Amino acid sequence: MSANLSNHVEALLKQDPLSTPVLDTGEVQHLVQALLVRQRELEKQNQALRQSPVYTPGRYDPSMASRDIASGTGDDRDLAQFQQQLEELAARRAEELRASESRFRSTVNNLLVGVVVHGVDHSVVYSNSQACQLLGLSLPQMLGEEPISDDWEFINEDQSVVAFEDYPLSRVIATGKSVAYECMGVRQPGRTDITWLTGSAIPVFTQDNVLDQVIVNFMDVTELKRLQQALQKRVLALTHPLDEPAGIAFDDLFNLSEIQRIQDEFSTATGVASVIVDSQGCPVTRPSNFSELGTHISQIAAAGSADCFSAHAVAAQRDAQGPVIRQCPRSGLWDAGASIEIDGRHLATWLIGQVRDEDWNEAQVRAYANEIGADESLVVDAYSRVPPMAPDQFRNIAQALFTLARQLSTAAYHNVQQARFIEEQKRSEQALQDSEEKYRKLFESESDAILIIDGEKRQIVDVNNAAIELYGYTREDFLQLDPVVITTRPDLAEETIFTALAEASLPVMRARHRKKNGACFLAEVKVFSFFLQRRPVVCAVIHDTTERVAFEKERRKNREELRKLASELSLAEQHERERIGRELHDGVSQLLSSSLLRLNVLKDVQLPAMAVESLDTVCGILTRALDDIRSLTFELSCPLLNELGLAAALEELCSSMRREYSIDFAFSGETRRLAVSMDREIALYRSTRELLINVMKHSGAKRACVHLQQVADRVRICVQDDGVGFDARSAGRGFSPTGGFGLFNIREYIRHAGGNLLIESTPGDGTQIVLEVPLEAAHG
Repeated sequence: MSANLSNHVEALLKQDPLSTPVLDTGEVQHLVQALLVRQRELEKQNQALRQSPVYTPGRYDPSMASRDIASGTGDDRDLAQFQQQLEELAARRAEELRASESRFRSTVNNLLVGVVVHGVDHSVVYSNSQACQLLGLSLPQMLGEEPISDDWEFINEDQSVVAFEDYPLSRVIATGKSVAYECMGVRQPGRTDITWLTGSAIPVFTQDNVLDQVIVNFMDVTELKRLQQALQKRVLALTHPLDEPAGIAFDDLFNLSEIQRIQDEFSTATGVASVIVDSQGCPVTRPSNFSELGTHISQIAAAGSADCFSAHAVAAQRDAQGPVIRQCPRSGLWDAGASIEIDGRHLATWLIGQVRDEDWNEAQVRAYANEIGADESLVVDAYSRVPPMAPDQFRNIAQALFTLARQLSTAAYHNVQQARFIEEQKRSEQALQDSEEKYRKLFESESDAILIIDGEKRQIVDVNNAAIELYGYTREDFLQLDPVVITTRPDLAEETIFTALAEASLPVMRARHRKKNGACFLAEVKVFSFFLQRRPVVCAVIHDTTERVAFEKERRKNREELRKLASELSLAEQHERERIGRELHDGVSQLLSSSLLRLNVLKDVQLPAMAVESLDTVCGILTRALDDIRSLTFELSCPLLNELGLAAALEELCSSMRREYSIDFAFSGETRRLAVSMDREIALYRSTRELLINVMKHSGAKRACVHLQQVADRVRICVQDDGVGFDARSAGRGFSPTGGFGLFNIREYIRHAGGNLLIESTPGDGTQIVLEVPLEAAHG
């Protein structure tokens, strides 16, 4: 093996590991090992032929190869040393990769934002500690190693349950596009409150444009959501007392303890069970006079409860001129209900029942118990303790219930009109104090600068601590300051305030702001308006983007360096392929050909039959070895490219792939040799070959065409197929984690050669990829 390659590896080992690209040695190791094995086999065979007139090939012993290397020629020792150095370099790079991953995990685990990485099968690949804390789950539960209750639900802001296919994760997996969701609730089993989250889901693709993972990040906005809902309710109560009663709850209008007392007394006087439920069927009072039978009935199967009386049945008939009465056809129990309304809106339902028909016999009760799958003796015993009642008597009680419910509705409406403002004033004052305290805590704890501006006087009326630290003004300075002074464009700032007062909210804007010391910085500004003590105010939230801009600049610089390293690595790899190919062709191949010729000469000599048979076997082995080396040489580098140029090499490439695969690969265009440097010819040839391999592996095409032409001062290759296509917008943007060549490497390879790559493809409509590089004269 040449000392140049060994010296190159030693130089790589001496470089700074943080500035050295990771070298994939798998393919080189495979070639080196294959070459070493073939050399050892040939040496053993030649030695056997020299020592004995009859030779029978044996099994190859790897341990013998190691001993041969130790005592072999200088080239053999160089080859072994080179392989050892490559292994050391690979191990070193693996250790650096593990250290980098450890630093990444430590950083993500310390974020205040929940971060969860999902696989395309919805499984959790990684979760930071903040995500576990926000969701109230342990890490084993997040990773699926421990069970989670199936009662978990994700809900929309309107309280509707989010379907599985509408999850942000599911939408990203289905569409391959990022999803930003403003707010989504999590309802956990055993808890009445809802955790509200906001965040986004971002897809991560492989080099081959295949969705690999989805990163979901989120933060808890539950407290903010509660404040918003409380504020909306207060605004509704202040501006629409009863004219628009949507959103008014039962306990907003009634003293529940008084209602409970009335309900209990009514049940005691009439002998019926009673309860009041809201418009959703949830109890707002404690059940009165309920019998044991209700416990048994609540445990029956869904088939048994299908005919049960419910508040929804009453609500559906709330315009009726009397109570809604019904006898259960399965149990014979009487039920009735009356709607409590306010200004025509259904507010609650007063339900009575759990009295039995006097004519219902024990046989029917037992049949009912068997039908619903309940314990027969327990149901019969409980049923016997339910008070009997004549139908007429129950109807009279139900009518009294209806009258009482109507009176409650009317009295509540008139009494609320008189007492609403006084009571609301007291509650509003307390709520305002609570809200002010929470607002101040949130206001001061916000990391971004916040300015509150009087919309009429155009004066700053409040700022948070973050604004004081960012701009360098004191709070007293801010209160005397014209708000447009902190910007470099006062005219634009004044226009923004005017627009915010008219439109309530504006999208995030970018601007340059000025500190007290005169230093300017880039900022993202969110401006919106609202009413504070009946005066219009404008709130400006300013986020300093200086660090982020610097980070983005550094990231772009690193990406450019990474692209440069990738291109240089590709070129170095190609040159190494060329060198190894030449050594195989000029060295090993020539030795094998010479050996084959000498062995063929022996065929003209009179030899024993067994020797002739062995000689034929050895000749066959050498012939196959030559064929393999020729194929390997062609895989490493195309001889036609050096001898006849790019057109001949591409035409031969299409012919060979057409013979080997079931796709019609065709070549067209220029046949003469073009004025392109060898490096660019290699880049075009190898890139075209990789594109055709991609067509064979992924496109499902029946035909593919390679068209070569000279356009002005550039060489253009168009690779077109009639396959399934793909989304060209996200193609070729990153490295392939599987180690494939990938569109990204092709793009960078061609860019390093002074050219460019253009992709035109849509799913189901084939693909066209154009490679262009300048001619030698045009590139200098």
